[in-house]
Formats: sequence, C-alpha cells, structure tokens
Amino acid sequence: MSTKQIVVYTPVAEAQVRGRKLSPRLSGTLRGKTVGFLNNGWASWGQTLERFRSVLKEKYGVGEIIERPISTIKSAPQELFDEMASRCDVVVTGLGN
Repeated sequence: MSTKQIVVYTPVAEAQVRGRKLSPRLSGTLRGKTVGFLNNGWASWGQTLERFRSVLKEKYGVGEIIERPISTIKSAPQELFDEMASRCDVVVTGLGN
C-alpha cells in the first residue's frame, strides 16, 4: 500500500503593515486655501464637483480648486501625488458610488 501526499498552496500573501506619518492638520479655516480632487471617473463626478466647487468657494472661501484624473485600476503615479502635495493644502480622493 503506497502513501500519497497532497500539497496545498495558498495564494494569499502576508499582510504588510507599514507605519505612515499623518499629514499635517490644517490650522484655521479653508479661506484662501487650495483644495485638490483626484477624479477616479465616478459617473456623476461632474455634478458633484460643481456642487463641491460652489460650496467650498461661497461658504468656505476656498481660493483655488485643482482636479486631476486618476485610474480606477492602478495606483496613481508618484509624480501626481508630488504635484498635489506641493500645490494643495487639502486633497480629497476615494470618491465612488
């Protein structure tokens, strides 16, 4: 009688937890600040951005709003993050249905 062995492979990687430094908090108000939005192609994004734009400018006095497209299937390039970090006081990302 022969003994057969079954080998099971699990395609799950171990979680890699990396510590991250939090972004500095805004002091004061949004008045005069630059707000960035990373657009992931959300279907109603155009309407949503226009509403955000009007509320942020009229109610909170935001100075400038910058919008950049990002992919829904891969990470945005580091250059985009660098640009937004250098130009914006606040960046909003992760909007979706």
